[in-house]
Amino acid sequence: MTDQSPTRVGIDYRDGVFYAARVRHGSGRPEVLALVRYDEKHLGEHHLLKDGEIVMSVPDDTVLIKDLEIPPGGGVPDLARVEFELAQSVLEDDSAYLFDSLESGIEGHYLGMLMRREADTNSPAAVFTRAAGLDREPHRRIRGAALGQGYLAFCSPEKGDLTCLIDITKKLATFCFLYRRAIIGLAHLALGGIDPGSPDGRERLAIEAKTVINFKTASFFESGVTLPLSAVLVSGIADGDPFLDVLSRYFAVPVGRPEVNRGFFSKPEQVAGIPLGQYLVALGLGTNSLA
Repeated sequence: MTDQSPTRVGIDYRDGVFYAARVRHGSGRPEVLALVRYDEKHLGEHHLLKDGEIVMSVPDDTVLIKDLEIPPGGGVPDLARVEFELAQSVLEDDSAYLFDSLESGIEGHYLGMLMRREADTNSPAAVFTRAAGLDREPHRRIRGAALGQGYLAFCSPEKGDLTCLIDITKKLATFCFLYRRAIIGLAHLALGGIDPGSPDGRERLAIEAKTVINFKTASFFESGVTLPLSAVLVSGIADGDPFLDVLSRYFAVPVGRPEVNRGFFSKPEQVAGIPLGQYLVALGLGTNSLA
C-alpha cells in the first residue's frame, strides 16, 4: 500500500553545504525520516529529495521584517490582513516580492516578512532548484522563523517563559526569541570580520550577541512582555566549542544547546553521532507550519 502521508523536505544552506531534513506528517506527530548533507554536485542524486514538498531557508539579512498590530475581527482572516498590509508597504509591484507572516506570542501582534524574488541564477535557491531538477521554485521561510519552529516541534522545552535561540554559521548569527512557546521576535547579526572559530572572534561574537539580545528584550518590554530572559540556547557550533563558556560569562541565565528529542526519528539509533543542532533550521523548515 502506498504511503499517502504528506512529507516535507527542509533545506538549509549553511557554509557552502545544503542540509536536508525529510519529515513526514499525518500520524499525530511529525516523524523525521532522514537527515542528509549535500554539496551542489550531488543534489540530483538522492531519492530523499523526491516526492516531497520542499521548503528552503532564506538568509535573515535578505528579509525585511515588519512588526504589525492587527486588531481581531473585520471579517477577513488575520494573516490575509497581514499580507495586505505588507503589499501596501512596497513601492514596486508586489509580484516582485514573496510575503510571509507569523502570529507572535503577543495578542494581535504579527511578524510580517518581505522577501524579494531572486533573479540571481547563482543564488543558493536557484542552484538548488536547478541541480535538484525541480520544476518550480521551493517554498521559502526566513531562517530565524525556521529555527524557532524546529525548536518548538522537535526539542525538549527549556524552563522559563522567554528563551533566546542563536544559530551560528561562518557569516551570520540568527536569533529567534520565544515567549511561552511562541515566536515573539527575530534578529540577525552579520559576522563580517568576526571569526567564530577563533578566541578573539568568540569574544567579539559574545559581546555582539549580548547587545542584540539586550536590544530585543527591551523592545519586548515596551510591548508588555516584562518577564526576564530565562535561557540562551546555541545551535550550529561543533561539540566541544568553547563559545558556550565564553557566552555564559555575559549572562546570569543558563546558556546551553537545544536538545533535539530523538523520539521523533523513525530510526533513533541511526542518529547517534550526527550533529543534530546543525539541522535544527532544516527541521523547522520540514514542519507543517506553512499553509
